[in-house]
Amino acid sequence: MAGNPRGRGAPAVEPVYGDWTPASGYAQMLRLLEAEKPTAVFVANDKMAVGAIHAVERSGLSVPGDVSVIGFDDADASAFLHTPLTTVRADFQETAQGRGASCPGP
Repeated sequence: MAGNPRGRGAPAVEPVYGDWTPASGYAQMLRLLEAEKPTAVFVANDKMAVGAIHAVERSGLSVPGDVSVIGFDDADASAFLHTPLTTVRADFQETAQGRGASCPGP
């Protein structure tokens, strides 16, 4: 079955991969924008998210008006961007000690 494996919601999209740098976030976001304009992207780290935001804005679109960009790792610098970055904070120390976030049971 094509699209979402659960058969509902938005169709599944193949992931693109970067090398953890702003330059790769920029390049991969341009690729996504050329293929189809996403309404949101989740980026594996904040550095690549900075590059993705730059690509969106250089393409004449706005964040978050046209494309929402979500980063991961809550880098300190993300609070000082001209376009604030929505980011996921992960406490790796807590996770390593087995006290990280968990999903509730059924």
